Amino acid sequence: MYKIDIQDSIYNNFRKIAEEKPNNLAYIDYRTGQKVTYGELVRFADGFANSMFAMGIGSDNNIGVLSFNSQIDPIAILGGNKLGATVVFVDPDNGIPTIKSNVSYLDILVIEDVFVEIEPEINSKKIPTIILGQTNKKMRYNCLSYENFIETGDPYDVSTANMPDKPSLVIFSSDTTGVPKPIVHSNFTVNSAVQKMLYTDFTINNNYLIKVIPSHIGLGSITSMLTALLTGTPYIQLKSFPNPEDLFNEVNEVTANFKTWLRTNKLSVNAGLLLFVSPIFARMMLREIDKFKDLSHLKGILLGDSK
Repeated sequence: MYKIDIQDSIYNNFRKIAEEKPNNLAYIDYRTGQKVTYGELVRFADGFANSMFAMGIGSDNNIGVLSFNSQIDPIAILGGNKLGATVVFVDPDNGIPTIKSNVSYLDILVIEDVFVEIEPEINSKKIPTIILGQTNKKMRYNCLSYENFIETGDPYDVSTANMPDKPSLVIFSSDTTGVPKPIVHSNFTVNSAVQKMLYTDFTINNNYLIKVIPSHIGLGSITSMLTALLTGTPYIQLKSFPNPEDLFNEVNEVTANFKTWLRTNKLSVNAGLLLFVSPIFARMMLREIDKFKDLSHLKGILLGDSK
């Protein structure tokens, strides 16, 4: 088990694992089987930080992320954290007026290609915008493809920020009150939350963790993604479908066929599975319990948003 220094930055804690075990799996995409190692992810994060730095982004700036569980999420968190910038996840489930309000105070915005069509509506200030993915939609002059953006960074290393109490991550609550609330986290609070997970009854090591909840919610970014990345635990990334029923079906599918999926992707079949989800997923699993012939691989279920 890797030791977390709660006084250090999120990036530095991640970097320690990447330097020690660069070939270890960081995460794998459930559908495509695309694997990303710790060594690859730290290079992606470094490239992101260098390119942001080349565009004038530093510790006094806010980097916005608008996505549905995409590969940019861990890169933006780690790369932005390296700069000491505040990474702000924008809730994609809000209406355009609310998204526009949340974008207005950002210094730069990173979005998935599915949001290109509404970019002019949510970004009236024409904040520089990085587009991840392929799009046939016409982009405005303030937009830049992710591939071209990464090429703007010079091959030098920016200094790693280490400010325990400075705002580093803005995410949303799990909507227990009916209205999701933005929550500001520092390096210290994120590291402390991950360390707290290590003191629970869950056996983090030798398991895979399903990344179900989108990253703009705390259960998705801290409890799932960062808990996995900062403890050397690979996570399985699922796509957040616009239709919740599709996502429920995919969670059930990976849970029911986990051992087969491991073999298909040439992963150790001795690994267990951790499921960190909202209570509605557990209810959906119970509704279709006959599909699950063997759940011996399921080592723990954590239900967020539950009293």
